[in-house]
Amino acid sequence: MVELHEAHPLLWHYTTAAGLNGILKSNQLWATNFRYLNDDEELRGFFERKFPALLNIGIDNGVEKVLKTSRGREMLKEAGDVESIKAIFFNGLSESLALTTLGLEVYVTSFCYPSTPRDLANGLLSQWRGYGHDGGYAITFDTLGLNDLINKEQTHYQHAFINFSDVDYHHDECISDDTRHEETVEWERSVSDIIANVVAEGNLERKAEDLFAPIVAQAIRHKHYGFREECEVRLAAVRLPKQLLKEVQSKGGRYLRTNLSCFFLDRVFLPPTFRSLTPFPMKIVNYQSKESLLDRTRKSRNGNGRFRC
Repeated sequence: MVELHEAHPLLWHYTTAAGLNGILKSNQLWATNFRYLNDDEELRGFFERKFPALLNIGIDNGVEKVLKTSRGREMLKEAGDVESIKAIFFNGLSESLALTTLGLEVYVTSFCYPSTPRDLANGLLSQWRGYGHDGGYAITFDTLGLNDLINKEQTHYQHAFINFSDVDYHHDECISDDTRHEETVEWERSVSDIIANVVAEGNLERKAEDLFAPIVAQAIRHKHYGFREECEVRLAAVRLPKQLLKEVQSKGGRYLRTNLSCFFLDRVFLPPTFRSLTPFPMKIVNYQSKESLLDRTRKSRNGNGRFRC
């Protein structure tokens, strides 16, 4: 399995001029709650597009096993047919697992990697459009250095889950796509196998903990294929549920920034993590609607019939 730092030795973090000022002053990278990211389908898109396919695979395998038991025969008698049994499991599991995951406090810090030599030289247009309006910057980080910081973070503070990986961009054939990441294939298999076991043995409560990591990891890593140009690598941290904080602290564990609503990564500008800083290389035209643009240019017209620039 290729490690992230081997596939992408350097990563960019795009930010505005104001954002850079804050990063330099604090020496920290702050993360954003997933509900406020630029894709309103964050996490939810996984449960709408990909998770149903994984769930169906697990349910099909589980129902096949359970029908060989007395419990399964009783279920068939009550439901009437096999498809009805599958529908009952699908509706119950899809709703409960989605609601549980979407209720988590997930924080994300995004990076990008250059997919071509031109990207390496010029940056990504989508990112300059998003962060260049006040003179944006691309901060270059050493991936291995970031990974070391994350490992140190986990030795000092407890989180429900932390993941540092590149994004899976979803398309209709994503489950059969042989180019997807090896970890993704393992997570998919794990989810389907556990679901099959839950259906066959009826032990969701005991298996819920086993489902947590592979489902959350995929949901965090999942994005719509339309965002693929971003070449995103993301650091995602899941806060421990509030009801567990006292329990963790009573056992001597420390939880990250309990008085704050955000996850952040410390000491990012110490070598060798920080590599370089690239200023915004061009000007971006902010296109407006035709009516608004015409209205503005009419007001700008000079007496000689020319427009002021």
